[in-house]
Amino acid sequence: MNKGDHLKEEKIMELLETFNSMFGADNGTLEEQGYTNLREIPGHGLCGIQRMLFTYALYCHIDSSGFGPYRFCYPQFFDALDAIEQWDGKDLPPGKWIKCKGVFGDFRNPELPSELEMMRGEQ
Repeated sequence: MNKGDHLKEEKIMELLETFNSMFGADNGTLEEQGYTNLREIPGHGLCGIQRMLFTYALYCHIDSSGFGPYRFCYPQFFDALDAIEQWDGKDLPPGKWIKCKGVFGDFRNPELPSELEMMRGEQ
């Protein structure tokens, strides 16, 4: 590990400590924070579904403060529910998730048509 990597790691740990000190202590249970269908998934830790503004998120590696570093966004609750029940942890989760957001950056589901294909009706 070079000096730059060490400094990045220190900064991430500092940010996580700040986040946990601000939000982690009094958040209540994960269920009180809006998580449902909590389940351990191999390679992805504790996962659960949480309602977002326009989608339902399948969060991964949820910690005790309720923070999950990445999520898969599904258009409907039952899409996310099917995914969390069926996912074996290998590859990407099943179903028609729209986008993955989080520490890996944002990326679209490669199995869905592009915006241009949808506009042209080429689904």
